[in-house]
Amino acid sequence: MRVFLQTNYRQYLLLMLLACLAISGYSQKRITGKVTDAGTGEPLIGATVSAVGATIGTITDVEGKYAIDAAEGARLSFSYIGYKAEEREVGAATVIDVALSSSGQQLDEVVVTAFGMQREKKALTYAVQTIKAADIVESQQPNIVNALQGKIAGVMVNNSGGAPGASSVIMIRGGTSLSGNNQPLFVVDGIPIDNSTPIGGGVGLSAQNTVNSNRGIDLNPEDIESMTVLKGPAAAVLYGLRASEGAIIITTKRGAEGAFRINYSNAFSRDVVNRLPEFQTRFKQGVDGNFNPDARISWGPEFAPGEQAFDNIGSFFVPANTQRHDLSVSGGSDRATFYLSGSRFDQNGIVPNTGFERTSFRLAADTRVKSNLRLGGSVNFSNSRNNSTLQGSGIAEANIIGATGGGGGGTIRGLYNWPLNVDARDYINPDGTQRTILGVAGDAAFVDNPYWSVYKNPNMSNVNRIITTANISYDPFEFLNITYRAGTDFFNEEFNSVRSAGTVIGGEERGAITETDRFNQITTSTLVATLSKSFGNRLFNTSLALGHNVESARNTSA
Repeated sequence: MRVFLQTNYRQYLLLMLLACLAISGYSQKRITGKVTDAGTGEPLIGATVSAVGATIGTITDVEGKYAIDAAEGARLSFSYIGYKAEEREVGAATVIDVALSSSGQQLDEVVVTAFGMQREKKALTYAVQTIKAADIVESQQPNIVNALQGKIAGVMVNNSGGAPGASSVIMIRGGTSLSGNNQPLFVVDGIPIDNSTPIGGGVGLSAQNTVNSNRGIDLNPEDIESMTVLKGPAAAVLYGLRASEGAIIITTKRGAEGAFRINYSNAFSRDVVNRLPEFQTRFKQGVDGNFNPDARISWGPEFAPGEQAFDNIGSFFVPANTQRHDLSVSGGSDRATFYLSGSRFDQNGIVPNTGFERTSFRLAADTRVKSNLRLGGSVNFSNSRNNSTLQGSGIAEANIIGATGGGGGGTIRGLYNWPLNVDARDYINPDGTQRTILGVAGDAAFVDNPYWSVYKNPNMSNVNRIITTANISYDPFEFLNITYRAGTDFFNEEFNSVRSAGTVIGGEERGAITETDRFNQITTSTLVATLSKSFGNRLFNTSLALGHNVESARNTSA
């Protein structure tokens, strides 16, 4: 009897639940439609459609279409940034199309200037230009400095070479110093960072011998929202002498309120050498028409019929592949937002055994504690690795070329001078020593076999970098904003250069290893109070900024 009553009770609850569902399903219906621009008729992508007084909502697709469940008699709200919001009551019809009109509000262009302060562009008294994220990514450059090439008036970008990871130099309106640094100051989210290029890889290795990267290459272009170039000393007066050549103000991406997004992008490219210098193929190794097995120049006797002339240059270079993968997740509510990204970049060089790779991760978060109190911060980690070969002619060549008969390790230099009747790929003797050509009178200096330079004399660098920022913004009054920002830029670079035993580089015939450990850190603390007041219906605008800046820099090399 007890079981029977309990069973009936459950059946009663089940019937009641089904009845409720039936009533609910009867009162709710699917509403569809399209949201367009009232002026042009174009669809509005991402317009918000929500039920007034309820928590349900959706956004329009790429065609401006939407679909939402609502009860008859409910009101739907249609809104889009820059347009007047509209409301419609759900009646018998299941299709509701809405055309939104522009709000008519003209937003003045705002740019980020010194210490992260925002100013209307029309109110600035100095030249400033900004490029957005789309232009930066479209350039497909691993180095953010190269992304500015040809996009900003008065900005000149020069690449140090075509090798992967090679540094780039940027000058705004030309250089002003013959001996000093003509580079602009780089600032990320209000924090100055290092964009220096080491003048040498290590002891005895000058900048002309090795491929060095400027540290701006550690930043992932996909994480950048905009880059603003402040031109001239007046543009960056708050940063002092460091910004006498101008400043590059970088603003990174943050999360957006009310939108959860997952973005993935990739890019692939392939580089090949499409043109090479033309060489004569009539004469082989030797001097003045006479054969000499020690000569590196090809002005000896003519090639005999059927004798092979090797294309040492054409067979040396290889196709270079580049790939980039970027994944980001962002979102947030009306009180907090976040942005998380990961990136991988791989680039091979047309010279064998050379390449550049970068792995980076970034996390940024912002929250509004109160209506007038906001907190935020970010952390960015990157690891950059570069494999290169000697570009110049080795160590202290100036002291060993000539009477001493010293040699060098320049890869391309050795390749261009290699005799046409000798296959440069055959560079190792049966006993493991280098098969090279000593050189004779008329040769500038003998050099390592180009393949020996590539595989036996490699240069490697490994950079780990962390950039962190934290900020707090407080508005005690409508006319007063107090912002405190702190951050640090730290990186450690490990450089390693190997000259294997058997090299012809003067003084290092028995081999040598150069190791350099470079440590750099910049810590910045900034407090700025900004007073802003408008008069006469915004006819007169006044602004006053007061604050202090403390910076600590440390750089060591061993």
